[in-house]
Amino acid sequence: MNIMKKSYSASLLIIFAGTFSAVAVQAEESASRGPIPFVAYDKDDNNFISEEEFNIVREERMSIRAAEGRPMRGTASAPKFSDFDANSDSKLTQDELTAGQNAQMGKRSGMAMEKYSKRNSMKRGATE
Repeated sequence: MNIMKKSYSASLLIIFAGTFSAVAVQAEESASRGPIPFVAYDKDDNNFISEEEFNIVREERMSIRAAEGRPMRGTASAPKFSDFDANSDSKLTQDELTAGQNAQMGKRSGMAMEKYSKRNSMKRGATE
């Protein structure tokens, strides 16, 4: 009976460790993709993002992408802190960050649609 309890406990421990490892890997992979969460920017936990915090996290993200060998497209035209700071108070709230990130994603999807439309119109022109 005691052996079964130890075996059961060991099995649970292995399952937990495997699950935790998978979550950690996903978190690490997502660190270089998608919008950066507010808590990642707010290094001092004061519920605001300073321009310094904003720039440090952005630089970290670019370093991760470069280390992964990913293309560094759009870095020159990436939005600045001031593009997110809607009320110009030199700090970002979670709402300002979210609104800015949503605006950026909207611009990207608009550019993708524009590119797709141009490509299709060029194909149609070639077949007509």
